[in-house]
Amino acid sequence: HATVADEPVSVMTYEECWQERRLPMVASGSSKCVVCFLSDIENQQAAADVLQTLNPEMRPIFIDHGLEYHEHDEYITIVSGDPASYSKAIRYIADRRGEIDTLLYLWALEDRSLVRDYDAITALIQAIGASAVKCRKLLLAGQCAESMDRCYMDSWIGFERSLKLILPQTQIAVIAGSDGGSDPVDMRIWIARLWSELQAGALENVFYEKDTRLVLSLRPTERKLAQTVLRRGGTYLITGGLGGLGL
Repeated sequence: HATVADEPVSVMTYEECWQERRLPMVASGSSKCVVCFLSDIENQQAAADVLQTLNPEMRPIFIDHGLEYHEHDEYITIVSGDPASYSKAIRYIADRRGEIDTLLYLWALEDRSLVRDYDAITALIQAIGASAVKCRKLLLAGQCAESMDRCYMDSWIGFERSLKLILPQTQIAVIAGSDGGSDPVDMRIWIARLWSELQAGALENVFYEKDTRLVLSLRPTERKLAQTVLRRGGTYLITGGLGGLGL
């Protein structure tokens, strides 16, 4: 925090940066109700195999997208362009399982174009917020094929930052990677990776570069402020709303 001063002042600020950090091995308890947004049958089978190996009691629920809404046991088809179908799916899961331990949004791993499309994520989060169903953790996963994809995936972190007041009981994190380039993802590797992140306790925004795990962190940095361009007694117009930033 700095005020308008006659002379430049030195302030301690914080900047965000990606820092290498090993995954802490702190068991956070078993997750029995895991919902995976996956459409491909082979990917669903791979995810089920890995999850049930990690927890034999687990029966994951899979959500794919199609032209019509459909429910059958642990498989749900929703209409991705219809926000109401997300809410319907959440209620269906709640009726069968009650509280949701974990939601894994994995569609962007199957379809790279969804890395740049926020509609499905927005509809999912709105469905969680509008329902009375408790969801403990939500992981948004995607793989970057180029630098612009990385920019879009970094912007996903805005969901986590802005929803802490709306969904205080839900931990949200973005898990991204560039290790596969443009090749099809190995769903077994990704499910094992996401499971490890879930077992680490508090979720973190993570980016994987091959075997390197980078965590978005804050670090202190001292910055020298130049002479202010603000004039004492001047008149300034602040636009952009009446939220915390404007005030």
